[in-house]
Amino acid sequence: MRDVLNRRAGAPAAELDRLAEQRSLALDYLESLAGRAITETHRMRLLRILDDGRLNGPPCGKTRSTDGATYPPCARPVGHHEAYCRDAAHVSYFIAAERTRSHP
Repeated sequence: MRDVLNRRAGAPAAELDRLAEQRSLALDYLESLAGRAITETHRMRLLRILDDGRLNGPPCGKTRSTDGATYPPCARPVGHHEAYCRDAAHVSYFIAAERTRSHP
């Protein structure tokens, strides 16, 4: 499994192991807090770990929204299940038009 992740993410095995462990811990922590109050900053930090994307392969790369506006390339993995795209800085969120990748 690690070899597949190495090929997909292009990162050293130690970093992938660290990312996978971080992601797993963040998910466990969020699930254990279900129904309990935590600060928005803390929640966003945990969600950012889960939404990192470096374990998911190449980025989507779409840049154009359905209304024709242009955005920075989507940083979510190719074929992501979310209905919207987002840039790497988590600033721009948009509904992408079909076949609008900035690179093949």
